[in-house]
Amino acid sequence: MAAKYKDRIKTALEYFELDAAERLVDELIAAEEAGYQFTAQEDRLWDRLWTCIERYRYTSATLD
Repeated sequence: MAAKYKDRIKTALEYFELDAAERLVDELIAAEEAGYQFTAQEDRLWDRLWTCIERYRYTSATLD
């Protein structure tokens, strides 16, 4: 199976921007709900992206 989202997730990790990352996660959720089967690599990258989002939010909240 082709890794349709691999490059986009890698780019989102490399050039992290919260709003763009959240939009991509929303797209990934919609794709999964529509039946897309993520490759193991995509799944690991998605986990890393979600971790980055959570850490960003946590750090931002502690600074406020």
